[in-house]
Amino acid sequence: MRKYFSVLLFVFVVMTFYSCKNDNPINVTEYGLPSPSNTPSINQAPLGSLGNYGAGYLNGNIRSDRAIISWNKSNDLNFVCYKIYGKYALYDTFSDPIATITNPAVNTDTIFSLYQNTYYQFKVATITRSGMSTIDTFTIKTPKFLPPSNIVALPSTKGGIKVTWTNNAESASEFNIERTSDGYTYETKGPAVSDSLPAVYSYLDTSVVSSKSYSYRISAKNSFEATKPGYSTSANLLTDGSFESFAAGSTPSEWSGYYSGYPVWTVSSAFSHNGTKSLKSGIMSSSNYSYSYTTLTNVSGQKKVSFYYKTVCPTSSDYFTVSYQINNNGWITLTQVYGTTSSWVYYTGTLPSVTNATIQIMIMYRQASSSSGAAYVDDIVIQ
Repeated sequence: MRKYFSVLLFVFVVMTFYSCKNDNPINVTEYGLPSPSNTPSINQAPLGSLGNYGAGYLNGNIRSDRAIISWNKSNDLNFVCYKIYGKYALYDTFSDPIATITNPAVNTDTIFSLYQNTYYQFKVATITRSGMSTIDTFTIKTPKFLPPSNIVALPSTKGGIKVTWTNNAESASEFNIERTSDGYTYETKGPAVSDSLPAVYSYLDTSVVSSKSYSYRISAKNSFEATKPGYSTSANLLTDGSFESFAAGSTPSEWSGYYSGYPVWTVSSAFSHNGTKSLKSGIMSSSNYSYSYTTLTNVSGQKKVSFYYKTVCPTSSDYFTVSYQINNNGWITLTQVYGTTSSWVYYTGTLPSVTNATIQIMIMYRQASSSSGAAYVDDIVIQ
């Protein structure tokens, strides 16, 4: 009799052991899954609630590629194992368990290889010797977690360069902002400040050097993960191409006279394409020229020059010219306009590709008669 009992006990232990192996899983439908208990076994508070998973994003239990779930420990003396099932929430069906845990004290599991911005549904089942005792189901959504986009760097009227971007990371709490002036070496800049528009952020970089080329890369992050960086185009090489930060009548710090004795261009409030000021050719009492130029150093890549211009010319022989030269190798005309323009005209041109070059941009107004005339430029961008 004792031998017969021992055989039965051995068979029972073997069957119990195999019931919790993933290579021979328990089919959920075999037990005719009972309704969830009135006391859910999954700890929902660390994950958030349906439609609002901010708590899970904040504490890292829900990330773009994983979820950490926990549940109440089983105190059943007949405990065999926990089985965890998962599927896409909007379709698919539960099949084999994705995890089996035989230690009743282990009541947490990390589920990897999830897709961002996707709804998932998970079940945690407690298996006892008599079958499935409790089961609970919970839905989560992984956050959208993409790099920032629409990164734009432009001169600021407050001085420096203002960088703006759109946030595409749902669980981001801060941003890594890096700047380069050579396209290779990046330095970390300060924290971002929320702008007035939803999902649009900005950073004001005041540690820039006039006439130097800068570009930026920005990644979104939280305490647990970071996106790949998004990249800006090069910022305007001019600190203030709209001239709003300069006093009327002054010569902008980045512009100088080219030939001694010829009047230079100065800031004017007579006309403006955008804002209240523009750059105006110097005052001339007779047939003369007015020159100003700016020098850009350590320039690499192919840059574009764009601006708005307006001319008020006494005769059709008066003209306005914009030229450039690279490493002092001679001036090349970008555009030349004769006569009066009735409104602001936009111009854009592309410079040759260069490496660590010095580029000079010159603006010139030629007054052919003794009558008073002028040319105006505004919103100059070199990037």
